[in-house]
Amino acid sequence: MKKDIKVIIDTIVNILLKSFSFVFALIISKAIIKNYGSDVNGLFSLITQIFTYVALLEAGIGNATQQLYFEAFAKEDYNKANSIFLSSKKSYITTSYLYLIFTVLISFVIPLIGKSNLGYIIVLCLSMLQGISGVLTFILLSSYKNLMISSGKYKVSNMINLCAYILIVVLKILSINLNLNIIFMQIAQIIGTFFEIVITINYCKKEYKWLDSSAAEIIKLKQRKAFLVHEISGAVFSSTDIIVLSLMCSLEIASVYSVYNILYSAISSIAGIISTSFVCHIGYEFNKNPEKYYVLHDKFECLYISTIFALVTTATILCPTFIKVYTKGIQDINYLDSYLPIMFALIIILTCGRSISNRLIGIAGYAKQTQNRSIIEMTINIVSSVILAYKFGIYGVLAGTIIATIYRTIDVILYANHKIIKRKNFKIFIMLLLDFILFAILMTLSPLLKIRAISYIDLIVPGILIGMITITLFGIISVLVYAFPYLKKINEKI
Repeated sequence: MKKDIKVIIDTIVNILLKSFSFVFALIISKAIIKNYGSDVNGLFSLITQIFTYVALLEAGIGNATQQLYFEAFAKEDYNKANSIFLSSKKSYITTSYLYLIFTVLISFVIPLIGKSNLGYIIVLCLSMLQGISGVLTFILLSSYKNLMISSGKYKVSNMINLCAYILIVVLKILSINLNLNIIFMQIAQIIGTFFEIVITINYCKKEYKWLDSSAAEIIKLKQRKAFLVHEISGAVFSSTDIIVLSLMCSLEIASVYSVYNILYSAISSIAGIISTSFVCHIGYEFNKNPEKYYVLHDKFECLYISTIFALVTTATILCPTFIKVYTKGIQDINYLDSYLPIMFALIIILTCGRSISNRLIGIAGYAKQTQNRSIIEMTINIVSSVILAYKFGIYGVLAGTIIATIYRTIDVILYANHKIIKRKNFKIFIMLLLDFILFAILMTLSPLLKIRAISYIDLIVPGILIGMITITLFGIISVLVYAFPYLKKINEKI
């Protein structure tokens, strides 16, 4: 019970920390648009997103080591945990060479994709500095962060990351206000990365006394290549939209995409925090008591999906008013759009709908068996996005992502239930269908609310009220779908 309460408290704290990151991301984006224009904001979004997803190369190692850490920590085998840490560190350093090659190649290509008035050399330098920050993270930081997350110190890792991000934001704002060369904005990224590296390593050395770099045993990371295939596919899948928009539309359109993406990425990050906070707990249970895990799986999936639907619905109802306030005074391109919030919402809902089943596939060690399915999703997204973008622009790109996500979500849920849990589980599909119907009804009725706001503060009360209503409505659906069979059995016994 105490462990469950700790997990819930840690999750709430992590969400609050991520909310601060969301606010700072909005501040930086608005400052860039106002001082340099939407095309430069689109360029920064392109650079940041490409390197963010290239950084997912580390997740092949991260997911493989997490699986081993869960086994070691469940048995309190710290010698094995130390060997896992050393193995992961070695793998991260090896992979950093691949990341460095990607950095050089991408840095020369980005100026050709995102044609800006900044000039080729400046864009090249901006890209290179962003990539160098990632290389440093791979070599010096990733192994420690993965250890912290796997051992339940996700909250501490997020706090350190937030402090580093605040430092980066302050330095970037200063460079803008002092009219320094735009390259100084990217130098701020490297300074923040060094800060995070120093704090994280010092914390880990004090917290994990059993870490011993002289230990000889090196453990082979199971299914590392399979996890890597999944993450590379995911990286290409996730960065397709911004690249296609930059190539086939314009950096201004990419800027519009990036503003909406900041909002919905924040929801996706919150969803990731919730699943990551609980995955340690349920990961230990899977290795200790699989039967108990399956019960936890259903309970968590029920709670998770209801929460995500409520969050996304609330955000989508408030989105048009929020964008109107956020882009006030910006005239180089129109950021207001009725359809974009709905399309972004569908992508987040579909992605999060499969999240728990996807976690189970990783925990149970089925990454290799499912890697081809991940490649299929990536291929569907690229082909459909490029084809549809010609005629429909940004709507076509998002439609391509939705098509690919529908395929993969259905596939992941079916695979996890049929192949791993060995059951036919239609409850999850019934719940998703009912939630989508409720989402459609609420979005149809939302214009009747006529939400008006002059500042962000004006959105707080409507946001709380709408949030309370949505969490109640989606909660009722989850209770009806998941709890009703148990209530029926109890009633029959009585």
